[in-house]
Amino acid sequence: MKRNHRFEHEGIKFRINRTAPLIIVKASLNGKGPFDFVVDTGASMTVISPAVAKRAGVNAKGVKAKATGAHGHIDATIGRLKSMKIGDTEASGLSVAIMSLAIVNRATNLKLGGVIGYNLLKRYVVTIDYSKRRIFFKAAQSPKARRSKRSSERKR
Repeated sequence: MKRNHRFEHEGIKFRINRTAPLIIVKASLNGKGPFDFVVDTGASMTVISPAVAKRAGVNAKGVKAKATGAHGHIDATIGRLKSMKIGDTEASGLSVAIMSLAIVNRATNLKLGGVIGYNLLKRYVVTIDYSKRRIFFKAAQSPKARRSKRSSERKR
């Protein structure tokens, strides 16, 4: 995960949808985009639309899956991104569910490229500053690194 420390302090600008209180950020996938993505702390996996998958060169012929949402089950295909960039924060090797976002787009009057879910968010300490309309991604320490730090602090 690459980070620009200057940007980490300024945060990434987001907008809030008027129809529903959704945080929307711009993201690039495999160097293509930007596309509008909703940040969804309740989504277990990052999702991209078939159109975005095609534009970003993501293979849509992976493992088949069923996604469950507010409107029931939707067929999905699991793909893998080489990179996903949000502002100056970049993640690599991210699994994504490729599935239609038509229902969400109709309900919100948006043209979303995807949804940022837990499998990306868990890599970071995420802070949302609503008053400044900024979201901050700080690389999270692995559990092993946290244990090692606590152990060395106890020895002092």
